[in-house]
Amino acid sequence: DKVPYSNDADVLFVFDTQNSYNTASLYNSNPMTELSVDWGTLAAYRSGVTFNSVHLADLKKVNWAQYKVVVFANTYKLSVPQKEFIKDSIATQNRHLIWMYAPAIEEAEGLNIDAVSAIVGMQIKETTLEDTVKTIVSKEAAQYIFQVDTLRNKVSKKAYHPAFRVVDTEAVPLAFYTENQQVAAAYKKQDEYHSWYIAAPAKEGKKNILRYILNQTEAHQYTEDPQAVVYAGWGLVFYYNKFNEKGLKRSLKLKNGKIVEFTMPNIGCGVLIDAQSGAILMQAP
Repeated sequence: DKVPYSNDADVLFVFDTQNSYNTASLYNSNPMTELSVDWGTLAAYRSGVTFNSVHLADLKKVNWAQYKVVVFANTYKLSVPQKEFIKDSIATQNRHLIWMYAPAIEEAEGLNIDAVSAIVGMQIKETTLEDTVKTIVSKEAAQYIFQVDTLRNKVSKKAYHPAFRVVDTEAVPLAFYTENQQVAAAYKKQDEYHSWYIAAPAKEGKKNILRYILNQTEAHQYTEDPQAVVYAGWGLVFYYNKFNEKGLKRSLKLKNGKIVEFTMPNIGCGVLIDAQSGAILMQAP
């Protein structure tokens, strides 16, 4: 019998294309789109969670009961109805919302930083950067990401404008600009949801602070191995790691709590696992 397709992702990335009309097309002029979209996606793959993607225009088509975390990657332009829908239908149920750079900043009259503060739920102000942009993450995040007390994330080889900082005294700082020690990422608990804001998304995969943030949410984490990529759906879990050595022992934690242990049969291979029983169904060289 045919089994209807199902997807087990509990993290959702929201992307937009309309803001491309108002942003530069080249990385040197618009580093944020690459950092938020490309590097943000890579960091999520390195986080041991599974995620889906949706276009901003399709928010009302989503089954929101499925998702515990929503990442707004490059949503610089949000209409009033979209803001209302986010407030009423997404920022609820103790869900975690992760905001990148400058959500909602584009308005008909120009750029509005107050709109960023309103949608993020934190006080955000503009800052001036004059050097190569790097951030230093909090000690707790550094310990999780790379088992060190001090960890810097690369952002941009040169300063960009506009740049933003968190000035909310009720927010918990997660990262700081190395240039001026202002807050570049923060967390704040809201009444019905959790808000995470990254003003300076990192040009990193394994060392990206997004990995730490996703670990702090209720999203299911199949593995903490930053080299691995996991897909889940249709009653199956697929683990892939091109860096593992032959014979290396690895394990996955399924959503039902079962721990599946296996040995990598070769360098750069995948393992297909039954999502319920944990049975190894296939090992691909």
